[in-house]
Amino acid sequence: RDPWRLQAFGCSIRGRLMRTTTMQTNLTAGELSPRLMGRVDIARYANGAQNITNAIPMVHGGCKRRPGTVFIAGVKNSTQKSRLIPYVFSRDQAYILEFGNYYMRVYMSRAQVLDGSVPYEIATPYSEIDLADIAYVQGADTMFLAHPFYPMQRLRRFDHDNWVLDAVPFVVEPFDELGQVGSPAVTISDITVGSGRTFSVASPMFLNSDVGRQITSGSGVATITAFTDSQHVTADISAAFDASPEWGWKLEGSPQSAIAASKVGPVGERITLDATTVSMTTTSASKTVGGISVAIGTATVTIVGHGYSSLDTILHSGSDVAALNGAHLITVIDANSYSFSVPIATPNPTTLGSATKTATTVVGIKNTWRSADVGKFVQINGGLVRITGYTSPTSVTGEVYRGLSSTTAAIAGGWSLESSVWNTHDGYPRAVTLFEQRLIAAGSPGYPQTVWMSRIDEYMNFELGTNDDAAMSFTISSDQVNPIVSLGQIKALVALSYGGEFTMTGGVEKPITPTNIQVKNQSVYGCAGVRPLRIGNELYFMQRAGRKLRAMAYKFDTDAFGSPDMSVLAEHVTESGIVDMSYQQEPESIVWAVRADGILASMTVDRDQDVIGWARHTSGSFRSIATIPNSTGEETWVIVERVIAVHQRRGELHVQ
Repeated sequence: RDPWRLQAFGCSIRGRLMRTTTMQTNLTAGELSPRLMGRVDIARYANGAQNITNAIPMVHGGCKRRPGTVFIAGVKNSTQKSRLIPYVFSRDQAYILEFGNYYMRVYMSRAQVLDGSVPYEIATPYSEIDLADIAYVQGADTMFLAHPFYPMQRLRRFDHDNWVLDAVPFVVEPFDELGQVGSPAVTISDITVGSGRTFSVASPMFLNSDVGRQITSGSGVATITAFTDSQHVTADISAAFDASPEWGWKLEGSPQSAIAASKVGPVGERITLDATTVSMTTTSASKTVGGISVAIGTATVTIVGHGYSSLDTILHSGSDVAALNGAHLITVIDANSYSFSVPIATPNPTTLGSATKTATTVVGIKNTWRSADVGKFVQINGGLVRITGYTSPTSVTGEVYRGLSSTTAAIAGGWSLESSVWNTHDGYPRAVTLFEQRLIAAGSPGYPQTVWMSRIDEYMNFELGTNDDAAMSFTISSDQVNPIVSLGQIKALVALSYGGEFTMTGGVEKPITPTNIQVKNQSVYGCAGVRPLRIGNELYFMQRAGRKLRAMAYKFDTDAFGSPDMSVLAEHVTESGIVDMSYQQEPESIVWAVRADGILASMTVDRDQDVIGWARHTSGSFRSIATIPNSTGEETWVIVERVIAVHQRRGELHVQ
C-alpha cells in the first residue's frame, strides 16, 4: 500500500500499488522453462508452473504426488552399469530383464526369478560398456538383439527359468563380393605410387589366382601383377599407402581363375566346385580387306600393314563368296599381304569384307580356395552355392541354394565369391525392427546407411531376389554420411539417422518390395542413441544432442512428416541429456526419461487434449527404466542408486 510515483516528461502521477490476482484453472503445461518468465502472450503460460518436483501433471488439470517405489532386489554388481529391457509375451507373461556385465537376470510378478535359492542368470556377450548400444525387437516368444560389434543375438523363453541367448542362425545373411580380409601384417617394399612393389606377409596367404585382384588399406590401392609364392606378390600401386598395413587390409574381388560345378542342383544338393582349365578365344581389332584374288585354291589378301604372322588364325567375314568367310590359318607374303587355302572352284569376290585375328588361350588350373572360404557364397551360372567344406586349394564342397543353369566352366570374372557383409571387419547392424512381416536391420559400421530386409515370414533369410516376397537391401542416399541409429514405424518404416529422418514406403497403400520402394528425407534434426517410443500415431525420439524430444507424425495438410519439439517450453528439464526412456500408457499417459545426471523426468502426454506437462523427480540417482503391463494397467521399473549409509551406494531395482 506504499504510495508510488511515476514521473515522465514533466508529468507527475500519484497513486497506490495494487495487487492483482489471476485464477489458474489447471497445470496441464507442467513445469515451464525459466526463459519463459513473463511470457503471458503464450497460451500455455497460464497453465504452467515454475517448479513441479516429485509430482505428475494430470490430463484433467491438477497434479498428483508421484507414486512411491517398491524395492525388488539389488543388481548383481552395484559398481558396474546395468540396463533394463522389457520382454512382453502377454499381459500375464511380462518380464523385466536385467542386463549387466556379461549376464542377464529375469524378473516377473514383482519378484526376481530364482534358480533354487540363487537368482536365475544366463551369460551374454555384452560387457557393461556395450549395454547402451543394444537395440531390440520382439516377435512372439523371440527377441532379436542387435549391437554394432556383435553378431545379432536371439533370445528365446521356454519357461520362467529357462531362457536361451545365442547367435541368430541365419539361413542366408546379406552378402557381397567383399574379398579376403588380410589377417597377417603385410610389408610393402615401397608404399609410394609406382610399379613392381613387393608385398610380403609373415605367414602363407597368397594364391596364384590373386593376380589381378586389388590390395587396399585406408586410401592405398594396389593391383597384383605377379605371384611369387604364398608369402610374396608383386603389385602396382595406384594410390599411395599411409604405411605398411598392420591389420585390416583387404584383398578385394574374387579369385581370377576358372571353376566348374559338378551338378546344377536341385536346391539342397551337395556339389563340388573345382578349379579347372578353360579355353578362351580373344580377337584383335577388325581390319578392312583391301583386295582378294583367288587362283588354283589359294586366296591372296591385301591389307596394308596387316601386322599378322604366319600360322595366325584370321577370321574373315562379310564377303559375298562363302568359301572366303570363316577362320583360316595364314601364310604371310609381305607386310601388306598374306594367303590361305580355299577350294579350287572358289571365284573372286565382289564384296571383300573384313579380317580379324583370333587367338585361343588355355587357362590352367589355379589355386582358388582358402579354408576361410567355408560359409561364403559362390554365384555361378545363375545359381547360388554356399561353401560347406574345404578339400584343397583347388576343390571345395557346397550346398545349392539356387539351381545352376549349367555345369559349364566359368572363367575369371564369370563367377564371384561373396561373403556376409555382417562380419568382424565391417561390423554388425546397430538397429533392428519388424515391419510388414520382415525383419529389418540397418546401420553397421561398415555400411552405416544401408538397410536390409528379410524375406516375408522368413526372418532369418536375407537372400536377395526380385520377387515381391524376396529379401532386399538398399543404401539411403544423402548429401553426407548419416549413420542409421534407430529404426521405427508409424505410417511408414522410419530410419532415424545421426543427421536426419527418412521414411521408406512402397507408395500409396502398397507394401515395400525389391522393385518398389520410396525413400524420402523428412527432416534433418538427427537422432540420439536412445531407443525411440511409439505413442499413438507418433514416433518420439531424442534429437541428436539428447536434449530435445521430438514427435514424428504424418501431417495431412502438408503430405509430409513433421517432428515438433515436445520439450521446447521446458528445455531445462532435459538439460543434462536423456539416456533412457519408456512409455507408461496406464493409469496415466506418461513418458519417463532418465537424465544423464540421474534425475528422472516425466512428460504427461495427451495429444487429443493438447496436454504436454513436464516434471522432475528426485529420489536417488536413476540409471535405467522400463515399463511392462500388469493385471490392472502398466508398471514402471527402474534401476536407482540410493544412499544406504554414509559413503555407501547401492544399485536397486524398484517398481512403481
